[in-house]
Amino acid sequence: MVKEENRIYVQAAKIMAMMVVSMVLARFSAGFFLGVIVLAGMWCAFTEKFGWAIACYLFLTFCVTINPLLLPPNGVQWSILYRFGPLSIAFILIISAMRRHGNHRIPLGGIIPFLVVACISSVNGWFPSISYMKLINYSGFIAGLWLGTQNLHKRPEDMFIVRATMLAMIGIIVYFSIAFIPYPAVSFATGLRHAIAYGGVEYANEVAKEITGDSSYASSLFCGILSHSQAMSPIAGLAFAFVTCDMLFVEKRFRIPHLITLMCLVPILFMTRSRLAFMILLASLIIINFYTVRKIGVNRRVKQAMTNGMMAFTGLIIIFAIVMEVKDHSISRWLRKTDDLGGDTRGLKEALTSSREGVMEYSLWEFRRNPVFGQGFQVMQEHQYMFKKGEMVFSAPIEKGVLPVMVLGETGVVGSIFFAFFVISFLVAASSRKLYITLTMFLLLLVSNMGEATFFSPGGVGGVLYIMSIVGGFALDSVLKGEKIRREREMFYGLGDPYDPFMQNDWGHNARLAAPRGGRW
Repeated sequence: MVKEENRIYVQAAKIMAMMVVSMVLARFSAGFFLGVIVLAGMWCAFTEKFGWAIACYLFLTFCVTINPLLLPPNGVQWSILYRFGPLSIAFILIISAMRRHGNHRIPLGGIIPFLVVACISSVNGWFPSISYMKLINYSGFIAGLWLGTQNLHKRPEDMFIVRATMLAMIGIIVYFSIAFIPYPAVSFATGLRHAIAYGGVEYANEVAKEITGDSSYASSLFCGILSHSQAMSPIAGLAFAFVTCDMLFVEKRFRIPHLITLMCLVPILFMTRSRLAFMILLASLIIINFYTVRKIGVNRRVKQAMTNGMMAFTGLIIIFAIVMEVKDHSISRWLRKTDDLGGDTRGLKEALTSSREGVMEYSLWEFRRNPVFGQGFQVMQEHQYMFKKGEMVFSAPIEKGVLPVMVLGETGVVGSIFFAFFVISFLVAASSRKLYITLTMFLLLLVSNMGEATFFSPGGVGGVLYIMSIVGGFALDSVLKGEKIRREREMFYGLGDPYDPFMQNDWGHNARLAAPRGGRW
C-alpha cells in the first residue's frame, strides 16, 4: 500500500514515465505518435476526464520546447499536430464544459474585449490571415482553459492529475537537464544548430570547441533538454514558484522531493545566465513570502522556517555574487552580456536593455505608424516578404521581446487600454475569489513576459507557461477551496456531506438529510 502522503509522488513518477515513453515513440515514429496523444486528449475531454485532457494538452505544448536533437520536428505532420492537436483538445473541452454548470473559474473573461480590438486592428495589419489564425488559436486555447477548469474543486481526481502532471514535467526538465550537462552537444544544441545554418559544419566545429573549452560561453547557452536557454529560464522560474506553492499550501510541510527539486532548479536558472530568470526567481520569493503566505496562511513553524530560509538563501546569493565578482568579474559580465568589460563603454542601464532595445524600438515604430489600433495581432512587417500576398498561412515566427510595448505596437492605444483592463480585472477577481496562488502565478507570468513575450503564443513556451502558472495555480487554489468546504460541512453536518467528493463516509445517501440542523447527533 502506498502511503497517502506519497501518493502524489507515485502518480508523478508514473506520468513522468509515460511522458518519456511517449517522446521516444514520437521520435521513432517521425512524430505520428503525437496523433495518439491528440486523440487521447480529445477522448478524455469528451468523457469529462479534464485532468487527463489537460495533461495531454500540456504534453503536446511541452514537446514543442524539447531540444531538437532529442525530438527533431521533421515533416509536415509535426506542424499539423503541434498546431491543430491542442486546438482540437481545447475545442472538445469547451463543448464538454458547456454541459456543466458552475461559476468557479479562472477569471479570464476580461480578455474578450481585447481580442475584439485585436480583430479590428488586424484588418489593415501587416498580414491579416496570420493574425486571424493566431487569434483563433489563442481564443480557443483561452476558452478551453477558462471553461475546462471550471468547478475544479468538485473534481478532486482531476486536481490530483493536474498537480502530478506539473510535477512530472518539472521533474523531466530538472533531472534530465542535469543528466545532459556532461554532453554539451545536446545541452547546447541551439547554438550548434544556428552555427550549422549560418556557417556550415566547419563553423559549427569551431563553436563546439568553444563550448567545451570555455565554461562561461557554455553556461550562457545552457538549455538542458529544452530548445533554448530563453525557453528554459521562464519555465524553470515558474516551476520554482509552482513547486514552492505546492509544498507550502497543499502539502503544508517541507517535503524532501520538493526541496531537492527546488535546490536543483536554482543552479539551472543560474546556468542559463538569463537576467530574466533571476528576475522571476527574485519576484517569486518576494511575492510568495510577503503576499501569498500572508493571504493563505501556513503553519507558524513552517512560515518562520520559510522566512529564515529565504534570508539565508538571499545571503548566500549575495556572498556568491561578491566572490564571483572579485574572482573574475562574472557578475558584471553576466549583467552586461559581454566578456570584453574593458571595451564596453555602455552605461549599466543601456547594457541591461540593449538585448531588447531593437525589438522595443520596432514595436514603438509600429505604434507610431498607427497609434489608435496598431499594426495587427502577432505579425511583423517581414511577414509581407516571407509569403506571397493572398497566400493562406497558418502561423509565422514572432519575436517582439517585451509585452507592454508589443501590445502597444500591435493594437495601439485602444488595445493597450483593454489589455490593462484585462490585467486589472484578473487581479481584482482572483483576489476577491481568494485565488491567491493563481494570482501569484499570473503575476510571475507577466514578469516572465518582460523579457520574452510569449503571452499570446500558446503553441510552445507560452502554452507551457500558461498551463503551469494559471491552470496549475488554479488547481492548487481549488484544493484549498475543497478543503475549506469540507471543514465547513464537517462543522455543520457533524458527520460530513455524502455529496462532497472530498468526504467519503458509510452513512449512505440519506446521511445528509438525517443529520440534525445543529450538525451534531
